Amino acid sequence: MRVPADVIQFSIDHIEVLSLASARRAGRQRPHFKALGVLAMSRLNRLVRKCLAKISSSRQKFESLAWRAHRVVEPMDVDAKRRSEIAKRLKDKVIDVGTCAMEDICQQGWFNKATQEILPGFAIHEDDTVVDVGCGEGGMSSYAALFGADVIATDIDPTKIELLNRKLPVQGQTARSFKTIVSDSDPLPIADGTASKVISMEVLEHVDDPAKFMAELVRIGKVGALYLISVPDPVGEALQRVAAHPCYWERPNHLRVFEHKDLDQLIENAGLKIEIRTRTGFFWTMWWMLFWGAKQEFGAPQDPILEHWTKAWYGMVLSPTGAAARRALDDFMPKSQVVIARKVA
Repeated sequence: MRVPADVIQFSIDHIEVLSLASARRAGRQRPHFKALGVLAMSRLNRLVRKCLAKISSSRQKFESLAWRAHRVVEPMDVDAKRRSEIAKRLKDKVIDVGTCAMEDICQQGWFNKATQEILPGFAIHEDDTVVDVGCGEGGMSSYAALFGADVIATDIDPTKIELLNRKLPVQGQTARSFKTIVSDSDPLPIADGTASKVISMEVLEHVDDPAKFMAELVRIGKVGALYLISVPDPVGEALQRVAAHPCYWERPNHLRVFEHKDLDQLIENAGLKIEIRTRTGFFWTMWWMLFWGAKQEFGAPQDPILEHWTKAWYGMVLSPTGAAARRALDDFMPKSQVVIARKVA
């Protein structure tokens, strides 16, 4: 069984339309960037062709992935009424990127208040002590606080900690305790065996010595503690390597890319056993590509190209086959790799 050629060409054509629009706009703003945008999206097109060609040649892969990919490009004949409702909801409306990202990630089971899970397999309970290392603006810490846990949030950036402290009267009100610490994690000012849950999201790629950092995470966890760790996926980073501004690869930003096997080895060598591995963030992979292509300034109003992408993705994930489409695309071109691991001794 093969994926029809017109389905393959449909997906390629739509990627080319999006890439050319981005490249043209980038070229008007800064001519030399046009070549980068075209090069990046040309490579993306080749990846799509190669991936879909492989899908077409294997019945087993067709059953597991190609059917989902087929539905990605043919969702519009499923439920006309639902499509009409979505169109009315989105008409003349600007979708905030945070709203879109939250809808996207909640469809994957993240931030499930019914099960008290940050993501499936990582639930927070009242008797937990949660340490969030590299907490940033405190989204994970604040969510853990909702369920009555003791929460410790650390970050190297005092501005982030100050902003989190301002939000604590509301966001930390149900926690048994909520403590914030400014720390570079070398070492963490936290006693051995403190935490039953340890979170470190998108941090390892920033540190000078990942093995030393992992040793600190393991030190502060109790035996049996669960760890939630994420880093950028090498697929998404390969695209950023082509299009991103050089500052993306400079301190204090991304200093390295972790291949899947390298991240697994780092985690296991630190004394943890991996229980769950997943990948996510196709939306963000494309968002960042368009961010660089549009020459978007940090903190500036969102460029129309980003607005259109955010609105298109939001409509897609709300569609009847949106969940299947998102899963296929997250597997194909993720922004992040996520691991849940346990301290066994």
